[in-house]
Amino acid sequence: SNRLLKIETIAMLFDTPARSFATSVVPHNSYNCCHKCTTKGDWVRNTGKHGGRVTYPDLNAPARTDAFFRQRPVAYLNHFDKKKKKDQ
Repeated sequence: SNRLLKIETIAMLFDTPARSFATSVVPHNSYNCCHKCTTKGDWVRNTGKHGGRVTYPDLNAPARTDAFFRQRPVAYLNHFDKKKKKDQ
């Protein structure tokens, strides 16, 4: 039975880490982590405390399109590559 079946994905349901892996978008709290737009985060140090947080000041960033995900920028291509060395 060598039948060829065409499968079409209608929807995918993931938790946040799995969605990042499936779409090759960096995980939450990273500088380029928004799945909906291309905003880039800025590091803001906490006042009077240690550490800080990533904030996303650009409220009018261009939306990520289907073309964006199909033609992933070089920065995202191997983000989840298990063979990649940790120091790269």
